[in-house]
Amino acid sequence: MAEACLGDGEYAARVVRRRTLLGPARPLGELPTLEGASWARAPQTTTDASVTVALGAEGCVETLNLVDPWRDELELYRASGMSDDLVWAGPIIDLSADPNGGTATVMAKDPSAWFAKRVLLTDFIHEDVDLATIVAEYLAYAFATDDPGISVETTPTGILGTRTVAATDLKRLDTELAELARTGVDWTVTGRTFWIGGVEVAGRTVVLPTRLVDQAFAVPPTVRLSGADMVNEAHVRGNGVQGAYGGPDPQDGVLLQDVRDEQSIEDQASADASAATWWDRGHEPAYYVEGENQLAPDAPVEVQTLIPGVLVPVDLDGGGVLPYQGRLRLESLSGNYSADGEALTVALQPIGTVTPAEAA
Repeated sequence: MAEACLGDGEYAARVVRRRTLLGPARPLGELPTLEGASWARAPQTTTDASVTVALGAEGCVETLNLVDPWRDELELYRASGMSDDLVWAGPIIDLSADPNGGTATVMAKDPSAWFAKRVLLTDFIHEDVDLATIVAEYLAYAFATDDPGISVETTPTGILGTRTVAATDLKRLDTELAELARTGVDWTVTGRTFWIGGVEVAGRTVVLPTRLVDQAFAVPPTVRLSGADMVNEAHVRGNGVQGAYGGPDPQDGVLLQDVRDEQSIEDQASADASAATWWDRGHEPAYYVEGENQLAPDAPVEVQTLIPGVLVPVDLDGGGVLPYQGRLRLESLSGNYSADGEALTVALQPIGTVTPAEAA
């Protein structure tokens, strides 16, 4: 069997009318002659994608005239070698046309955009329930009457928690999921699948089979060692509970304390787990891989295995100053396609590092 290789992808796009109570999903038309395309995958984040097409291409105007935001979806396909993969899908939010330039641009968001369009209008009472189960039950409720065709893959986190949501609170789904993610749940989206589970500091249980070395990148990446977010005694203020984890370094007594508010947390186990997760993220200096981080076409990976949260073995030289061998967490994957070809870039972070979306 030939060794897996990233390759140099070509892209195609189409518009799909999402499934509703009126019927199943159905394609509305292809978007030929792509002038450009961009897409991304990231954990705990709603990602964007866009395609720019030539208005003069056959069937383009006819397909675009059918577009109805939220009711129609953009699908992006990447062809490389023998594979033809659906790398991104999600509801179309905006459509713009530039008669002067002769192009139109379709802009979409991945299916987690629906989280901000769902309100929890029933009472939820969870006592000592795995946090991944809580997330799955929120999703089951949110999409019970209007499911755009998503699937959910859930793995237990091992963290039990207590959460109460009252219908009268009018809690939005995305707000509740953000707190659970900070406490210890990973979620991400690939295509139309939501992946939930895994204690966040452990990343997903999948590990890429081949390590990435400097030659796997178009330009060798920069390695940075940072103590900016270090904490070795973490305190969490919940709703009537307080969690704590860690303390002074047992060797030299250095103490780095911090406090975070999480008012959605109501039980001691979740408060302690949140503090422990935070400690795991920050009790040691962290290695970051920076730069453009564009993967080379002969990088020993396949695009569909690059799911945010997977653990990536790396062996980087760091200019001889900061060599790093170990595992990092795939924070995000970004794809861009133009007349100059394809560029796939990755962001790698220490296992368990808080993402920018969580830190906001």
